[in-house]
Amino acid sequence: MPRKRQHRYAFYLDDEENEMLLSLTKRFCMRVSEIIRLLIMYQCIKFPPKEIRSVVPELRRIGNNLNQIARALNSKSFVPDKEIRNAITELRDCEKQLLENFDTGR
Repeated sequence: MPRKRQHRYAFYLDDEENEMLLSLTKRFCMRVSEIIRLLIMYQCIKFPPKEIRSVVPELRRIGNNLNQIARALNSKSFVPDKEIRNAITELRDCEKQLLENFDTGR
């Protein structure tokens, strides 16, 4: 059975371009060929603004805290109210930050 994609291309990248391409493959967990096909098909890959990307690690940390709280609650361990209130406050702050970035048309 013949290959679906029969056309092969070879091209050269400088060090900076190569780093950018490899960074994209790591960021999106995709192969180089998949990234290039997306660029061809959609003519661009839109990345969220830097302000949004900077919130992601904070959201992961908060999610981790919430998972620990939920695990403790499910095991009927004591969870201080202050811990729960802090996690909720952090989530609300992140939500506000995200909404501000989207509301400004970014």
